[in-house]
Amino acid sequence: MSETTNAITRHHAELAAHLRVRVDAVTGTGSAADAAALVSFLDGELIPHAASEERDLYPVLDPIVAAHGRPTATMSIDHEFITRYRDDLAAATELLRAHGDPAAAAEVARLAGALAALVEVHLAKEERAYLPLFAAHLSGPEQEAVLRRMHGEPVAG
Repeated sequence: MSETTNAITRHHAELAAHLRVRVDAVTGTGSAADAAALVSFLDGELIPHAASEERDLYPVLDPIVAAHGRPTATMSIDHEFITRYRDDLAAATELLRAHGDPAAAAEVARLAGALAALVEVHLAKEERAYLPLFAAHLSGPEQEAVLRRMHGEPVAG
C-alpha cells in the first residue's frame, strides 16, 4: 500500500469509529439529540465522503478494475462479512440462551440489524448492477444453467 492508500484507509477507520459512536449513542438513548448528532455527522462527513469517492475516486478506478481487478470482488467481501455476522450472531444467541441478560439481548438485536442492512444492500447491488448484465448478455439456457448450478442441480453438457 502507498502513503495515499494508507491515508484513505485511516480516514475510513475514523469515519467508521465516529459512526459507531453516534450509532451506539442513538441505540443506547434513543434521544432526539443523539439522532440529530448522527444525522449531522452523516450530512457533514459521511455523505460528502461518499460523494467525493463517486466524483473523484471511482472514475479513476473503473478502468483499473476492468484491466487488473475482479469487478465482483466487493460482492465476495460482502459474503465474508455476512458469514462473520452470522457467526457473531450465533455466539451472541448462545450467550443470550445461557444467561438471558439484557446486554446479550442488545448484542443480538444489534447484530441482527447490521446483518439485515448488509444483506439488503448486497441484494440491491446484485439486482441493480449484475442481474441486468446477466439478463442482457447470457442466453436463456445459459442463465438457467447458472441458476441450476447455484442450486446444486445437475447441468447437461
